[in-house]
Amino acid sequence: MTEIIEVNNLQEMLTSSIPQENEWIGRNFKISGDLIGCEYAILKMSPHNTSKTPTNEVLAYALASFIGLKVPKFLGIWTPKEIQAPGGYSIKAFSIGVLIEYLSNLANIDWDAAVAIDHNFAANVLLLCCFDRHEWGDLVLSGNTPYFIDLERILLPIKPEWLMSENPRKRAMELEGHRKYYNSKDISNISEALSKGKELGIYDLLREKAHTFCEIPLKLLIPAITISGNHPLCVMISKFAAKALIERRKSLASMIKSL
Repeated sequence: MTEIIEVNNLQEMLTSSIPQENEWIGRNFKISGDLIGCEYAILKMSPHNTSKTPTNEVLAYALASFIGLKVPKFLGIWTPKEIQAPGGYSIKAFSIGVLIEYLSNLANIDWDAAVAIDHNFAANVLLLCCFDRHEWGDLVLSGNTPYFIDLERILLPIKPEWLMSENPRKRAMELEGHRKYYNSKDISNISEALSKGKELGIYDLLREKAHTFCEIPLKLLIPAITISGNHPLCVMISKFAAKALIERRKSLASMIKSL
């Protein structure tokens, strides 16, 4: 289970954010990493007028860690009040974001390099990609350690700050709509990951890992993508994220069984 921490001084944290030039950071903010026990962290928190969904990135990093991927330190946070971020961005009340350890000496690597460095790492990444929506995250190297970052497209998109403006019935309807669309893409998204495994020569390893993952009991799997804390939508978000994951996992199990 992953706890989402309420942060009441987010405005002050962002006011002291540090300029940065790393391409993958984009519109996000480099701040002190005290909350997660490192020197610096990257805060990914969606401005109100964008489609970015860092809420499910919190779940994605938790799922990646559960699968066995080495991930940067991370922490889910939320703000109870609207704030103005640097650059004129408005971050609405009840927004959920993710703090991610700032990786130094970051270098992008390609799939062939990832396999050469650690074929188990590459296979785990492709297993995680079976649960993506589109446009996989980034393979990077920090020192001698490979990471897979930018995971906001794992699972269904969730914008709690938008959901909070609706009544409970409409929230459930919106999340179920996202869930249905996500699961309508199960076959194509899984096929893309499995095909990449064949191309890289690690298909058998990927299939073995997928089979193991599909055999994990729900009582162990569901807590891996459950968020807790005092955000009003923790239970609802966790419920629909789990539903989407379970349906995608059923499709994955069926596909690897038939191949």
